[in-house]
Amino acid sequence: MVWNYGEHMPLAMMTVKTAFFLQGVGTTADIVTTDSGWKTYHNTAYTPITDAGAQVGNQYLVVPPGDHLDGARYPWGFDRSDFDDSTWVSPVKTDGTWRLSKREIPWMEHTAVRFAAIKNHDKADFINGGAYTVPARSSVSFLLDNGVLTNAYPVLMTSGGKHSEIKITYNEAMYDRHLKKTHRDRTDGLQVLGVNDCYLPDGGKERVFTTLWYRTYRYVLLTVTTEEEPLTIHDFYGIYTAYPFTQKASFACGNETLDTIWAVAWRTVLLCAHETYMDCPYYEQAQYLGDTRIQALISLYITGDDRLMREALRIFRSSVTEEGLTLCCYPAGGNSIIPTFSLLWINMLHDYFMHRSDDDFLAEFLPDMGKVLIWFENRIDPDMDLLGELTHWNFVDWAWPYDPAVNAGGIPRGANTGERHSAIVTLQLVYALQAAAEIYAHFGLTEQTAHNTSLAERLNRGVFHHCFDNKKGLLSDTPDRKEFSCHANILGVLTDCVGNDVMSKVLEDKSLRDVTLYFRFYLNRAMKKAGAGERYMDSLESWVKILSLGFTTFPEIPDVDTRSDCHAWSASPLYDYFYLLAGIRPTAPGFREISVSPSFNGLPFLKASMPHPRGEIVVDLKQENGRVTGFVTIPPDTTGIFEWNGTTLPLRPGNQEINL
Repeated sequence: MVWNYGEHMPLAMMTVKTAFFLQGVGTTADIVTTDSGWKTYHNTAYTPITDAGAQVGNQYLVVPPGDHLDGARYPWGFDRSDFDDSTWVSPVKTDGTWRLSKREIPWMEHTAVRFAAIKNHDKADFINGGAYTVPARSSVSFLLDNGVLTNAYPVLMTSGGKHSEIKITYNEAMYDRHLKKTHRDRTDGLQVLGVNDCYLPDGGKERVFTTLWYRTYRYVLLTVTTEEEPLTIHDFYGIYTAYPFTQKASFACGNETLDTIWAVAWRTVLLCAHETYMDCPYYEQAQYLGDTRIQALISLYITGDDRLMREALRIFRSSVTEEGLTLCCYPAGGNSIIPTFSLLWINMLHDYFMHRSDDDFLAEFLPDMGKVLIWFENRIDPDMDLLGELTHWNFVDWAWPYDPAVNAGGIPRGANTGERHSAIVTLQLVYALQAAAEIYAHFGLTEQTAHNTSLAERLNRGVFHHCFDNKKGLLSDTPDRKEFSCHANILGVLTDCVGNDVMSKVLEDKSLRDVTLYFRFYLNRAMKKAGAGERYMDSLESWVKILSLGFTTFPEIPDVDTRSDCHAWSASPLYDYFYLLAGIRPTAPGFREISVSPSFNGLPFLKASMPHPRGEIVVDLKQENGRVTGFVTIPPDTTGIFEWNGTTLPLRPGNQEINL
């Protein structure tokens, strides 16, 4: 089956023209290789359904359209050897202008998944293979609960029911009559709206309907309307699909809430990774750099699989525009740019640099990394040593709500069109300059190293001079010192623009604009750097609140009426458990040097193991009466240090006892 969505193309799919090519391998290759012996058929049974966004209040929804399948026009049995294809035609040979590249990632996982329950019908049991017949001239709706959110190709087997209509609607949650969401386990008096398919059976026996693309759902509403024939439902289930990540890391701390957060975050990670990383599976399925950086680090720490990270880095490099910036999400049919995300691409390159030894791969990116930095450098106000006016959408965090006046949100003061001198975006540039300088130094590029280091220091001085408020002891968002946010000060700590002591004010001053789930990734890194890792449990309060609302994945924002129930950037606790609690991080390129500096947060013990390019890192520690005891294991050909309460202990390869 080959298809093209045409004018209904989803955001993350790109195509110019449609074709099919299959190349056989080995002595029997000619049997399957596409040539003039193949036959083709224009399948007119499908038409797109495009009303999903309107159903859910015109939310931004850019995934593939639903499928309307007319069973009377479908070539049933075409996949059988005895099928009569005498009316099918020979294919047209193309000019062969496609540029193919070797697939560097594995095939996606496909596993059958069963619904947990039919919520509104006691007698029907077709979700467990028990046939159920809908009488002629009737209409019946079945509300199915998968129990947890999933991505799956729905598979529906029916018999009879000629001229019937079957509508299948999918969503992450149910809506009230005001199009508001409530507790995710609640179903009474609520409705399922959104992405939907429509299947018109032809009356045949044991027909199987499935979709061209997978659907994301916890709840599914199956509505059957029959005409003169009854319709029998034999089975209904899903074929789960995702990137085939394997969980190799483990973490235990004696805290059931943290265990639950792990499970929900891991499900979030899996549902936000397919042929690429993606921000959310229901609404966009697009690979955004803000999410991707966090996802990639989780992949390294939890699975050890860097293939999707490498693919993402290369994909974004291919998106670099003539002006020197990456697109904010790619692949994508549009040309949307978030300049701050281009900076995060550099930080992501640095992440790879610190966790993998692969100079040949990294060298590919140096020219385009430089283009991004030049774009920003050309926009520095030399009189202030702050960034001047910027173009495009300078998103930082959803802490700044959507503004209809500019048709955008997430933009701090100083970064909107017509504004200047954003301390936050200037510090994001510093953060990227510092990362780039380390990469350049590794490659012996002394001129670039010196330039980026000097420029970062100059911008740090500019931010501190113009934006540090001595009375508050905090950085303001702009030189007028009218607005203060956690974001500016988090970035100030991460870049050494301000001292680590600022973190205590960030954590205590409730007048500051707070971070959302996304930017807590950076808050937690700054906490660890500033020696405030013992405050991490406070940072988890948003995730605990989400669990109390019945979510089975972590959403875009911690609100019951959030748009997306499953958002990749909200899975960051998986990384935090290792980086912050167990305190495992690289201190030299390629993870050749390892630092272990635990933050117990009142937990009785910390047991963590994670994959490393040379083996495995294991931390098995307990804290009692101000002392830490246990063992740390690091892989061959590495060195390390263990840090605890100001004491540093060298680590050698193998298992080492800790008693401090």
